[in-house]
Amino acid sequence: MKNFHLSKKIEDRPELMEQEDRETVIKSLRNLGFLSDYETKHVTVLRNTRFPFQRIVIPSAKYLHVELLKLYANDLEISVRYLINSKE
Repeated sequence: MKNFHLSKKIEDRPELMEQEDRETVIKSLRNLGFLSDYETKHVTVLRNTRFPFQRIVIPSAKYLHVELLKLYANDLEISVRYLINSKE
C-alpha cells in the first residue's frame, strides 16, 4: 500500500494533467495590470504596474500546470478561475 497514489498511471489521474496555455496566462496577467519586465529563453518576468509592484516569473514551457497557477492566484489573492478567465 505504500505510495499507492504514485503507482497509478498519470492518464488515470486527470488532476495531474490539468494545464493552461502559457500565452493565455500571460494575457490574463496583462489584463490584471502586469507588464513584461524581463525575458530570457527560460522565463518571463512580469511586473505589476500598480502598488505593491509584485513580480511573477512565468516559465517558458508551452503549458503551465494548474498547481503553479494556484500559487500565483494565492499570491495575488484571487481565485484561479478569475486568473484564467480575466483574459477577455
